[in-house]
Amino acid sequence: MIDLYATRKHLEEKDDVEEAYVRYQFEIWRKGEKYEVSLYDQGPECDPILRYHAVVKSPTGKCVTGNSAANPLEAIDIAHWSELE
Repeated sequence: MIDLYATRKHLEEKDDVEEAYVRYQFEIWRKGEKYEVSLYDQGPECDPILRYHAVVKSPTGKCVTGNSAANPLEAIDIAHWSELE
């Protein structure tokens, strides 16, 4: 099993790398269409209220996001879902 946080930390130590995130990818069905939800995790070393953010991509390719959040569920909830309508 890959230690994702150790790998992310290792990448951040490389020259010219300013930030690295672990990305979790989800596929959901909404109103009969497939959407992609990407959840980004900056790791436990960052400011806790900035650790997570979500990006939602519609079937047409439109992407929305929200502010960063302290937990993944909040990041998903504050994404601007209504802008996908």
